[in-house]
Amino acid sequence: MTSSCASAESCPPRFSRNRELRSRPAMVNDLPCSSMKPALRALVNAIVLGIAVSTLTLPAYLSADISHEANRAIRSGDFEKAAALLRASANAGDSEAQYRLATLYRDGRGLDQSEPKALFWLKRAARQGHARSCFTLADWLERGRGTKIDLAAAHTHFECAERGGDGRATDRLKSLDAHGGSGWAPSDGDSKSALVRGVRGSNVSLVRQSLAAGASPNTRDSDGATVLLLAAERDSGEVAELLLKAGAQTDSIDPSGRTALMIAAARGHAEIAEKLLAHGAEINTQGPGGRTALMIAARKGQEKIAKSFVRAGATTGLKDSSGRTALDIAREAKSPKVENLLIQIGGQGRTAGAKSAQENRSWIQEITTQDRSLYKAWPPIVAAAWRNLESDVQQLLQGQPDLEARDPENFSALSRAAWRGNASIVEWLLQSGALPDSSVGEHWTALGIAAREGHASVVTLLLKSGASSESEQGDGGTPLVWATRAGQFEAAVALIRHGARTDASDSKGRSVAEWAARRGDGQLLSELTRSGAEVPSHSQLLAAACEAAAKKNVSSGLEELIAIGVPAETRCSNGGTLLTNATRQGSPEAVTLLLQNGASPNTPTTRGNSPLHLAAHQGSLDVARILLESGADPNIRGEDRQTPIMMAANQGRNALVLLLVQRGANVDLRDAEGRSARSLAKHAGYESVLKTLDLEVSSGNAFLDLF
Repeated sequence: MTSSCASAESCPPRFSRNRELRSRPAMVNDLPCSSMKPALRALVNAIVLGIAVSTLTLPAYLSADISHEANRAIRSGDFEKAAALLRASANAGDSEAQYRLATLYRDGRGLDQSEPKALFWLKRAARQGHARSCFTLADWLERGRGTKIDLAAAHTHFECAERGGDGRATDRLKSLDAHGGSGWAPSDGDSKSALVRGVRGSNVSLVRQSLAAGASPNTRDSDGATVLLLAAERDSGEVAELLLKAGAQTDSIDPSGRTALMIAAARGHAEIAEKLLAHGAEINTQGPGGRTALMIAARKGQEKIAKSFVRAGATTGLKDSSGRTALDIAREAKSPKVENLLIQIGGQGRTAGAKSAQENRSWIQEITTQDRSLYKAWPPIVAAAWRNLESDVQQLLQGQPDLEARDPENFSALSRAAWRGNASIVEWLLQSGALPDSSVGEHWTALGIAAREGHASVVTLLLKSGASSESEQGDGGTPLVWATRAGQFEAAVALIRHGARTDASDSKGRSVAEWAARRGDGQLLSELTRSGAEVPSHSQLLAAACEAAAKKNVSSGLEELIAIGVPAETRCSNGGTLLTNATRQGSPEAVTLLLQNGASPNTPTTRGNSPLHLAAHQGSLDVARILLESGADPNIRGEDRQTPIMMAANQGRNALVLLLVQRGANVDLRDAEGRSARSLAKHAGYESVLKTLDLEVSSGNAFLDLF
C-alpha cells in the first residue's frame, strides 16, 4: 500500500471511523506515512497482527519484543525507526508505547516536534492508568504546557500517577490540595510557582492572586526567564500590564541575553511592545549578536513595532556584531515597509557615505519611483542634507534657502545632517545661520539627535556653536542622558568635557551614572565618576556587572566595575554568577579577568551547574582550559548529578572530552539516572566521543601520557 503523504513527520496518526476498518488490527501500511523498509514493515505488521489474534497467550512477549527493538533503535540514534515501531504498538493499545511515542513528539526526535500530538498520546496512555503518562499529563495541565491550565484535572491525574506508584506525584498533590477546585488561591509558600504557571497559561486571575499573595513580579522560571519575559513570549497584554504595574523590571534578560522588548519584536507582539515602552523599557539595549529590538523588528518585517521604536528614540545607527544597521537588516530581510520607514527618518546602511552624489541621486530616484509620496514634500535643502549630497548643499546655500524649512517629519536640514553625522554639512549650515537649538517638534534638538546616534564630532560642533547641553530630549533627559542610554561613549565624553551636567536624569529619575551601570558600561561609568557624578547604588553596580559579564568582549568595562568595588563573586538575578555569565558568552578575556580578581571556578548557578559544566555544554574549549588551569574540579557534580564530561559527551564535544580526560575526569561516574559519559555519547550517536572514551578506559593512565 503506497503512502499518500510526503514524509512520516508531516502526517498525524490516522484513526478510521469505519467499522469494517476498525474490525481488523492496524497495520504499518495503514499509517499515513511510513518510511520503513519493506522487510521491517512486514516484520512489524506480523508482530502487530500477532498481538491482535493472540492477546490471551503471547501479548507480554510480543510487547517486550517491540520494546527491545525500539530501545535498540534509540540507542543507535535511529529515532525514526523507533518512532515507527512505537507507533505500531501504540496504535494497538500499548500504553508504554503511547507514552514513549509522546516523549518523541515532545522532544522532536525522529518526528516533527509537536506538543499537541504528544498531548494526544499522553491522554491515551493516561486513560489506561499508565503512571508516568498520568504524571506528565498532570504536570502539563498544572503548568499550562500544550494546553490550558486546569488544576482540577491536574489533581485527578496526579492521583492516577500516585496510584500507579509514581512517588513524585505525592509531593505535587500536597501543593495542590489547598486549591479546592476553581476557588484555589496560592499560599505564600507556593505563590512563586503559581505565578509562573499563571503567566505561562495567560491565566489573569491566577497571576493576580499570586501577586497578591506575595509573589515577586521579577520571579524567574526554572530556565532563568522572568515572568515578564514569559508574558512577552505569549502576547498576554493583560498579564504583562499586571506584572509591570507590580514593579516588573522591564530590562531584565533571559540566559541568552534577550530582553522582553526583543522578544516582543521577534514575535510581532505590538501591544506588549507598547506597554514595555510606556513603562520605561530601554530601546537601545543590544542583545545576542549585538542586535537591538529595532534590528529584530526590521528582520521580522514588523513595521508597526518598528514605528513605535522609532517614536521612542531607537538609535538607527547602532550596528550588530556583523557591522549591520537596522536598515541593512531590513534590506537583507526584504522588508520594504520597514526599509522605507528607516530611510524616511534618516537611517543609514553600512555603505552610506561611500557613494558619489550622482549615485545618490539615482538611488533617490529609484526609491521615489517606488513611492513618490514619501519625498515629494521635502524641501530641497533638507533632502540634500539627508542624503549627504555635499555639493548640492553648498549650491543650495548660495541661494540663501530657508534653513528652518521642515520635511513631513518636522526635521530641519540641520537636524537631518546631525542625524546622519555629516560634520561638514552641519558646519556649513551653522555658518549659514542655522539655529543650533532648533527642535524637531518639542522633543529633539540637533544636539540630542547627534548624541543619541553617537556622532561625537557633530556633538562638538554644535556645542561650540552654542547648542544647549541641558535641553530636554525625547521622553525626558538631556543629550548626555540619551548618549549614555544608547551606549555612545565618545559622544558622552564630548558632552562631559564641554561641561554637560553629570547629575542629569531622565523623566523617571534615572541618572546618567545609573544608565551607564544598567548598560554594564564600566568605561563610561568610570569617566562619569571622575567627572563628579554620584556613584550608583551597590545594587545598581552589581546589576551593571551582571550585564557586562553577559556580553561579549566587554572585559574592559567589567574591569572598571570591579575596580569601583563590585565583587568578582557577585550573584546575578538570572541565578548565575559573573563567571557563569561570562562563560555562557564564551569570553576568555572576561573569564580570565574574573578569576584573577577572586572568582571561584567552582561556584555553581542556582540550578547547580558550575562554569565548567557550561563551558563543556557549549563547547567553549579555551574557556574550559582557563577554568581547569584555575582549579576547576573536572568531576564536580551539577544538575541531575551530571559531571562536565557527561555534558560534553552528550553534546558531541570531542575536543572537550579529550581535555577533561587529560585533566582527570572520571569517565565511570554516573548521573542521577545511572548514565555515564559513554552511555550518553552512545545514545546520542557520537562515535568519535565513544572512541575517545573507549581508548581512555582501555589504556587507563597511559592515555594521559599521550598529551
